[in-house]
Amino acid sequence: MDAIIYTSNTGSTKRYAEMLGERLLKPVFSSEKAPAELEGKQIIYMGWVMASSIQGLADAVKKYDVKAVCAVGILSMGDDEKSREELISKNPVTGSLYCLPGCFNIKNLSGIYKMMMSMMVKKVESEMKKKENISESERKALKAFTEGIDLVDGTKLDEIAAEFAE
Repeated sequence: MDAIIYTSNTGSTKRYAEMLGERLLKPVFSSEKAPAELEGKQIIYMGWVMASSIQGLADAVKKYDVKAVCAVGILSMGDDEKSREELISKNPVTGSLYCLPGCFNIKNLSGIYKMMMSMMVKKVESEMKKKENISESERKALKAFTEGIDLVDGTKLDEIAAEFAE
């Protein structure tokens, strides 16, 4: 494995890529700054997830020999078999698939992403006001969307580091 290449939106994926690079003693590059010499080489690709799409992965598999894919999202993305199958079916996953919890803060978004997430949060808030009983997980999800959440955890990289340790 020659390098770790990532695409990040809120910084979670970049943080994971840097932590993994340190552990594996491999260089880390954003997809925009990866040197041309890496084309065709073995990499771990790390990308953030939006609507079950791992951002940048389609381009990465065209340029590199992707040995593992790390999908970084919020809350329970990829925690169950159904959501893992959805990620695999909607993305050109090659090698192992790892799902990592990231961070989210609507205040850190800009442009279209901020607009889309603001609309989604308003819709969720409106739907919850109509409910008589709101579950604890629904409360946590709404709090994460309105106040932000950071679930980045370096211990989540243990399995990946073990697979690629030389």
